[in-house]
Formats: sequence, C-alpha cells, structure tokens
Amino acid sequence: MPRYRFDDEHIAVIRARCPELHKHLDDQDAIDNPSNRLTLIERAREEYCLGSNDNIEVDDDAQLSPGPESNGCWVQGWLWLYNEENADA
Repeated sequence: MPRYRFDDEHIAVIRARCPELHKHLDDQDAIDNPSNRLTLIERAREEYCLGSNDNIEVDDDAQLSPGPESNGCWVQGWLWLYNEENADA
C-alpha cells in the first residue's frame, strides 16, 4: 500500500506543532533513502538470515518501518515453517 507523502509546507507545520511526529517523519525519510534501505536490509540479513539454514529470508524490496523512539526499525522478512506431518520424513 503506498504511503502518503507530505509536501514541504505540510512537513513544516507538523514539525512546528508535533515534535514527536516530526522525529518519526525524519526517521521515515532516512529509511526511504535508497542507500540507507540497502544498508538496513543487508544488516538484517547478516544478523538474522546468515546461519539460519535459509529459514529466514529478507527480500531486496522488503518493507521498512521505524521503531519507537528511533531505537531501530522493523524489516519485513520471511520465516520458513516445516510441515509438522512431514517433519520426520
């Protein structure tokens, strides 16, 4: 689902009236930067996917969402679940 993009005038009003939301917008802008996106996706792959036996995967176009208080971000990923009925096969 596409996100609404505020124009500069709307962002200026939001920053003046809602400092906490303004910080979130800055975090989102940092995530939307293509270079930062790739860095965050690669970091997620290194920290979670490597050594997972391909049970955890992150796509090149994964969704990113800033976390609370700028302490990190969510990265969309895939988890593999085995069919329990065929687990011993």
